[in-house]
Amino acid sequence: MFLNKFNPSDQKALSDFAQYFCDEYGDLDAPEEWGIDEGDDWAYPYSVMRTLADVCGGDIHAASRAASDIYDFNRFAGVYVAGSRYWVKESNSNDVIFKFKNNKGVDCEIKATGTGGNSSVSADDVTVIVPKKVVVTVKEGATIHAHITVESSINEGNHTAYVKVDATVANVHSVSNLDITDNLLTMTQDVELSGSLLIKGKASVTGSNMCNRSVVESFIRDEDYDKLLNLMHQANGEVNVLGRLQIKANAVEFKKVGDILDRYYDYYYYNSVENAEAACKRDVELLKGFVSAGIYYNSDVKQADLSFEPVYDSWGSSDWSWEWYINPVIVFSSDGTSYSFEDSLLNNYENLWR
Repeated sequence: MFLNKFNPSDQKALSDFAQYFCDEYGDLDAPEEWGIDEGDDWAYPYSVMRTLADVCGGDIHAASRAASDIYDFNRFAGVYVAGSRYWVKESNSNDVIFKFKNNKGVDCEIKATGTGGNSSVSADDVTVIVPKKVVVTVKEGATIHAHITVESSINEGNHTAYVKVDATVANVHSVSNLDITDNLLTMTQDVELSGSLLIKGKASVTGSNMCNRSVVESFIRDEDYDKLLNLMHQANGEVNVLGRLQIKANAVEFKKVGDILDRYYDYYYYNSVENAEAACKRDVELLKGFVSAGIYYNSDVKQADLSFEPVYDSWGSSDWSWEWYINPVIVFSSDGTSYSFEDSLLNNYENLWR
C-alpha cells in the first residue's frame, strides 16, 4: 500500500530542477556581504535546493528543514544574482531573494519573506534576529516547486519556545509542531502525499530545565553532554503509517542509554573474548529495561517488539581482530522469530527509494 502511493513522475520536475541548480550554481560561495569565511561550503540557496532534492529522493521529512538556514534577515536581506564565484548583491530588499536561470533560460528564484515581528537571541556578542514568520518559495517560471512557512517564537524569561513548519514540496505536504518548556518537549508531524495521509507521528520528552538557556548553554559550552542528557527523564513516541501500522516506543535513563551506545566490546577494552561477551550481554539486558518499542496493527494488535541481542564478529587471525556489539532486532509475537535491522528492514527501506 505504501509503495503504491508513490509515482516518481510526481517529483521529476522538481528533482531535475534541483539537480540542475546544484550542478550549475552549487559551487558559488555565499555573498561577500554576509561575512562568511571564504571556503565554507554553506550557502543558503544551495542548502535549500539540496534539501528539496532530498525530499525527491525519499527523505519526506526533509521538507520540514528546508527553511532552517534563514536566521538573520538584517544580515541577509537583498536581491542576489549568480556571479562567477559568489552570489552577488544586485539591489536592496526587505526579503532574501536569489535569482537565476534554469537550463532553458527561464527566470527562477528562491525567496524568503519575514513577517510578524522578530524574536532575537544574543550569545557571544552575536545577536540572531528571527522573523516570527518566514515564508520560503521556490519558483521556476510560473511553477511553484516549494512553499514553506516557518513560525517560531522564543521567550527566554518564561522558558518557552515553539516552532511550526508547514511545507509543500512537489506533492509532499508536511506539517510539524515543536513546543518546549522546562518540563515538557512535544513534537508532532503529519506527512501527506497527493492529499493522502502517509505518516502521523508524535513524541514527547519530560525533564527539567530543558528550556532554561543558562543551564543548557553552560553544559554545551563545557561539552558536558552527560549533564545535558540528565535533563531528560522519559520519552514517549508513536508513529502511525497509513492508519494501519503503528510503532509505539518509550525510553528512560537517557544518560545510561547514551553511555551504553558509546561502548566498545573489543580487544582494546577487554583482555578476552569471554569478558567482552559478558559485558555486552550485561548491557543488552540493561538496554531492554531502558528502551522498549512495539509494532501494532490497527493500534491494539501487537505484532512485534523491539529487542536487543549481542553479536560476535571476527576478521583475520590476529589477536585483536574481533568484537562484540549490540544489535537491535524485531521479535515477532506470532512465532518468536527475530529480524535484525541491518539484515532486513533498513536495507529494504533503502531499496524503496532506489
